[in-house]
Amino acid sequence: MILGTFYKQPSEVKDYTISYSDWLVGIGDSVNDATAAVVCTSDQTDTSLTVKSVHISPTSVTVWLSGGTDRRKYKVTVQASTVGGRIDESEFLVVVRDY
Repeated sequence: MILGTFYKQPSEVKDYTISYSDWLVGIGDSVNDATAAVVCTSDQTDTSLTVKSVHISPTSVTVWLSGGTDRRKYKVTVQASTVGGRIDESEFLVVVRDY
Protein backbone atom coordinates (compact mmCIF):
# COMPACT_ATOMS: atom_id res chain seq x y z
CA MET A 1 0.00 0.00 0.00
CA ILE A 2 1.33 3.45 -0.93
CA LEU A 3 1.05 5.74 2.10
CA GLY A 4 1.54 8.97 0.17
CA THR A 5 3.79 11.09 -2.01
CA PHE A 6 6.37 13.48 -0.58
CA TYR A 7 8.67 16.04 -2.18
CA LYS A 8 12.27 16.94 -1.42
CA GLN A 9 15.16 18.76 -3.03
CA PRO A 10 18.38 16.89 -3.86
CA SER A 11 20.41 18.67 -1.16
CA GLU A 12 17.89 18.06 1.63
CA VAL A 13 18.09 15.37 4.29
CA LYS A 14 14.56 14.60 5.46
CA ASP A 15 12.87 12.20 7.81
CA TYR A 16 9.63 10.32 7.16
CA THR A 17 7.76 8.59 9.98
CA ILE A 18 5.33 5.70 9.71
CA SER A 19 3.11 5.27 12.75
CA TYR A 20 1.94 1.80 13.71
CA SER A 21 0.15 2.91 16.88
CA ASP A 22 -3.37 2.25 15.54
CA TRP A 23 -2.31 -1.25 14.54
CA LEU A 24 -0.32 -2.20 17.65
CA VAL A 25 -1.86 -0.44 20.66
CA GLY A 26 -4.90 -2.71 21.01
CA ILE A 27 -2.90 -5.93 20.75
CA GLY A 28 -0.02 -5.14 23.10
CA ASP A 29 2.71 -5.59 20.48
CA SER A 30 5.60 -3.30 19.50
CA VAL A 31 8.05 -2.74 16.66
CA ASN A 32 11.44 -4.36 17.23
CA ASP A 33 13.09 -4.24 13.78
CA ALA A 34 12.76 -2.38 10.48
CA THR A 35 14.48 -2.02 7.14
CA ALA A 36 14.06 0.49 4.32
CA ALA A 37 14.90 0.17 0.64
CA VAL A 38 14.75 2.72 -2.19
CA VAL A 39 14.10 2.11 -5.90
CA CYS A 40 13.92 4.78 -8.59
CA THR A 41 10.70 4.15 -10.52
CA SER A 42 12.05 5.41 -13.87
CA ASP A 43 15.66 4.16 -13.74
CA GLN A 44 16.45 1.29 -11.42
CA THR A 45 20.18 1.95 -11.79
CA ASP A 46 19.71 5.37 -10.11
CA THR A 47 20.80 4.93 -6.50
CA SER A 48 21.18 8.63 -5.69
CA LEU A 49 18.36 8.72 -3.10
CA THR A 50 19.78 6.92 -0.10
CA VAL A 51 18.62 5.74 3.29
CA LYS A 52 20.84 7.49 5.84
CA SER A 53 19.30 5.73 8.83
CA VAL A 54 16.24 3.95 10.21
CA HIS A 55 15.04 4.76 13.74
CA ILE A 56 12.66 2.46 15.58
CA SER A 57 10.32 3.24 18.46
CA PRO A 58 7.74 0.88 19.98
CA THR A 59 4.99 2.27 17.70
CA SER A 60 6.76 3.91 14.75
CA VAL A 61 9.61 3.77 12.24
CA THR A 62 11.39 6.88 10.99
CA VAL A 63 13.42 6.74 7.77
CA TRP A 64 16.01 9.44 7.05
CA LEU A 65 16.67 10.03 3.32
CA SER A 66 19.25 12.10 1.47
CA GLY A 67 20.12 12.90 -2.13
CA GLY A 68 18.09 12.04 -5.19
CA THR A 69 18.13 13.20 -8.80
CA ASP A 70 16.04 16.15 -9.95
CA ARG A 71 12.72 15.19 -11.59
CA ARG A 72 12.90 11.54 -10.55
CA LYS A 73 10.43 9.56 -8.45
CA TYR A 74 11.50 6.95 -5.92
CA LYS A 75 9.58 4.24 -4.09
CA VAL A 76 10.64 3.69 -0.47
CA THR A 77 9.66 0.33 0.99
CA VAL A 78 9.69 -0.05 4.77
CA GLN A 79 9.36 -3.48 6.32
CA ALA A 80 8.71 -3.52 10.06
CA SER A 81 8.55 -6.57 12.29
CA THR A 82 7.16 -6.76 15.80
CA VAL A 83 8.07 -8.57 18.98
CA GLY A 84 5.02 -10.78 18.45
CA GLY A 85 6.14 -11.84 14.95
CA ARG A 86 3.93 -9.55 12.86
CA ILE A 87 5.38 -8.09 9.65
CA ASP A 88 4.15 -4.99 7.85
CA GLU A 89 5.35 -3.68 4.51
CA SER A 90 4.51 -0.06 3.72
CA GLU A 91 5.59 2.11 0.82
CA PHE A 92 5.70 5.81 0.03
CA LEU A 93 6.87 7.81 -2.95
CA VAL A 94 9.45 10.59 -2.91
CA VAL A 95 9.60 13.02 -5.83
CA VAL A 96 12.85 14.97 -6.06
CA ARG A 97 12.61 18.51 -7.41
CA ASP A 98 15.37 21.09 -7.51
CA TYR A 99 13.31 24.29 -7.21
